[in-house]
Amino acid sequence: MGRSFGRLANGISSLRATRPGRDMPRDRHHADRSTAAARRTEGSFRRFLLVGGTCTAFQYLLLALLVAGARWVPAFASGAAYAVAVLLNYELTRRFTFHGRAASWREFGRFVAVQIVGLALNVAIFEAVLRLGVPHYLLAQVAATAVVTVSNWTAYRRWAFRH
Repeated sequence: MGRSFGRLANGISSLRATRPGRDMPRDRHHADRSTAAARRTEGSFRRFLLVGGTCTAFQYLLLALLVAGARWVPAFASGAAYAVAVLLNYELTRRFTFHGRAASWREFGRFVAVQIVGLALNVAIFEAVLRLGVPHYLLAQVAATAVVTVSNWTAYRRWAFRH
């Protein structure tokens, strides 16, 4: 009797009513969710690029002012400009890119950890490109920025701003 009841219960649960627009084959539902997730990711990445572009322009301006105006060593000026741009970047990234809730110390700590890794990567790439003989420090900064952009986006999305 126990086996018959189990089969009957399984059969009944598989005969649930369908709702138009809500129930669809599992693979189609999965595909629709994947498409929606891809659109959200794409929109978030676009906002990330806009925020990053704004902060990068700020960083480049500060770098140029420190090197040309204050006569700082280019590698040190690059690191300092990057560090100053972090505060603007956190606020814009949290609010605009990932639509964050109120700022939290945990989230800020993770953001700073990503920035520290990004800073080290930025300065290392900057120096390496200059040593390869690139004629101008701003070209070296462009190369460093490209690599750090991809690494930071990945770390923010998967770790720092993950809710």
